[in-house]
Amino acid sequence: MQTMTTSGDPIGGLGIAAAETVGAGLARIGCGQFDRVADGLAGHPDRDTGLHEARKAIKRLRALLRLVRRQLGEPVFEEHDGALRDLARALAPLRDARVSIDILDEAATARCPGLRTVLAGRYQALLGATFGDPAALASLERAVGEGRRRWEAVFPGALPDGFEVVAAGITRTYRRGRKRMARAMRRGRDRDFHEWRKEAKHLRHQMEMLLPLDPVALAPAVVRLVELGEVLGSEHDLTVVIGMVDPSEGGGDGRSSLLGALSQRRAGLRAAARRLGTEVFGSEPAVLVAGLERVWAAARPAEGAD
Repeated sequence: MQTMTTSGDPIGGLGIAAAETVGAGLARIGCGQFDRVADGLAGHPDRDTGLHEARKAIKRLRALLRLVRRQLGEPVFEEHDGALRDLARALAPLRDARVSIDILDEAATARCPGLRTVLAGRYQALLGATFGDPAALASLERAVGEGRRRWEAVFPGALPDGFEVVAAGITRTYRRGRKRMARAMRRGRDRDFHEWRKEAKHLRHQMEMLLPLDPVALAPAVVRLVELGEVLGSEHDLTVVIGMVDPSEGGGDGRSSLLGALSQRRAGLRAAARRLGTEVFGSEPAVLVAGLERVWAAARPAEGAD
């Protein structure tokens, strides 16, 4: 979790202030996230870090949309979310290719030099296709600019204010997270863990938006969500790399040994995710929402005044 900034915001501008309306907070936070995506595509502070930050910003934007999905209505939600989903899909292969190299370097560089060469070549080819093609890069940049303009046009005017604006979105995300967790624990399939990871991420970003209202009360839940997201993220990264490793290829390249080591590590991460998930999603949705409503009312008492 990020440390407290000099402005008093524990998450660096990602949360709604007590004096802001929900719509104004979402407008400010969302525009800031689009700016982060634009900076990432421009290669700031460097290409790898920029891409990573751009993808995180897109995830935050999609989580915030889900927070107020009911108020926006399905047509508006789908317009925004569909455009963000397309951006995320355009960047996902680059991120997966980069992470696969990092995991291989950490796990067994010396045992699988041939595989590393293949993965490094794939990553460079993807970089060239995106950043070496002015037309492709310009298309992504236009999509970011158009998305930011659409966001500004919708927020803050589309939303009323008050806890009920965010309550339905958090309830829906939490409920879906519980269901995805149960399915992943029951079936153990790669896709189920991936779907659980997405809902846990959405809930984390939604809770981060509320964190400045009472950091002391809400920080423990956010910290657990961060931990769960990191574990599920590492599990997903290993699953991606495992899917790239064909033990029948490479001869003496050590791929069978690598596959066994990666699978064992993933099993440990899944066990850790189950333990953390029980802490995060162990309560009924109504319990979480009631606690958040108390925090909201204490931080924004003027809403209930005559």
